[in-house]
Amino acid sequence: MKYYGILLIAILVLLGGCEVKKPTKPKWDVDLAVPLINETYLVSDLVDDVNIITDTNDVLTLTSTGDVATPTFGNVSFTPPPTAGIENADIPSGVPIQQSIPFLDPTGEVLFAYASIAEGVIQTKFTNMHPSADIEIEFGNIFTATNEKLRIIATPSTDWVNHSLVGCHFGLIDSDEVIEEMQIKITSTSNQPIGTEIATMGLKMNLPMAFDEIKGKLYNFTMGLQESLASIEIEYPQGLNQAITLQDATITMILQNDLEFDAEFSGQFYAYNEDGDEVTVPILTDNGQNFHVTPGANTLEVHNSIASLLDIMPTHIEIVNGLFTIQSGEVLGSVRASDKIELDYVVKAPFTFTLHPQDIVVKEEIDIPISGENAKRIEKNALSARLELNILNKVPVGATATAYFSDTPNIDVADNNTYKYTKVTTIYASNSPEGGSDQMVELTLTRDELMLFSNPHVYLKWKFSFMESGTPVTIYATSADYLRIKSMLYAKISVEY
Repeated sequence: MKYYGILLIAILVLLGGCEVKKPTKPKWDVDLAVPLINETYLVSDLVDDVNIITDTNDVLTLTSTGDVATPTFGNVSFTPPPTAGIENADIPSGVPIQQSIPFLDPTGEVLFAYASIAEGVIQTKFTNMHPSADIEIEFGNIFTATNEKLRIIATPSTDWVNHSLVGCHFGLIDSDEVIEEMQIKITSTSNQPIGTEIATMGLKMNLPMAFDEIKGKLYNFTMGLQESLASIEIEYPQGLNQAITLQDATITMILQNDLEFDAEFSGQFYAYNEDGDEVTVPILTDNGQNFHVTPGANTLEVHNSIASLLDIMPTHIEIVNGLFTIQSGEVLGSVRASDKIELDYVVKAPFTFTLHPQDIVVKEEIDIPISGENAKRIEKNALSARLELNILNKVPVGATATAYFSDTPNIDVADNNTYKYTKVTTIYASNSPEGGSDQMVELTLTRDELMLFSNPHVYLKWKFSFMESGTPVTIYATSADYLRIKSMLYAKISVEY
């Protein structure tokens, strides 16, 4: 018993010298993974079927269209020879008179086999006319609206009498012979003996005329374009015009020539860009010649002569000094006053370009929602954090990517008051040694930077600073051409139980 008493006393002494502490909760450090973004930027999303299209080879192509026309051709002016007429001819009773009057254009500009007369008169004067005289003039190649030969019945007058030719026409529509002379036939009757002079006649056909339709040949006739309508505006997506220089372009002009005449087209393309740079280039074939236009539909393509136009990446293009010069060949042509030449033109520039260092800001902002539970954990228990990016670039363009983070929307990359901080990484071109496969990028966050993710929403905007390409690259717009960026936030969280 004595032994057990001593042992009990010893235990009590030991317990009296110990401090019994309050039990504590266990702690663990855990990793919190928060998905942030999973964005795929397809090249094909740039296609709007208006300014950006794809060609038959799926190459991304910049395009813009315009249209323009000449004024209507209008009436063709014609001035007969000054000598076109007959002066003081004695008319014998009962004796027919046949006479040819030269009628070719003295300038040689208008030759016709048929001409519809919009303006014109013939003048006659019959003096010393016997009271019983009946005199008629028949014109062998002037016809009325009913295709009957024009006839004028003489009336006595000491002054010139005007006979309107409006509605009449020279020649017949199916004629292929140019009219060089007017054929005149004068017949008369009276109660006087045959051969007796019964009047003195004067005839003038030398006053200016106008035709609203002709079939023939025209020389030195031109038609200008309405330049105020001959312009197009080009819009580049995301300010791309500052970042690239296009290597190739074609301006295709679809031209409808109502005239039944060939023509030569000349003119220039005048262009300027948003920086005020200007350039004017001639509209020429690849052989350096003016375009030849035939009647009906024509397709004209301008290629080689617009290289200097591409150098300034124009935002405005217009046709200036556009001129059609009528060309008459051996075959007769035809034209009506209402005829004109219409021209639709399309600028197409495939996205084959050299790339320059230039910042492109993506307009769309990304809204990243943070759950209440994760926001609370980050605010109270976060120890450290990092951002991990998984980047897959399938486009042959490299860039430095800058991510702008904020807890409020409407980030302006030029105003550091609109965002909290930035993170920068490199995106390699798909055709570079480092590109074409997944890039894993890890970005460390400070505690202050991490606290941004304790907000219910985080806003992100991207800026891409392109790298100089050195050599031309071509951008395609298939489903295999894209940039994909995935991002995760990994935070070390202290948790108590």
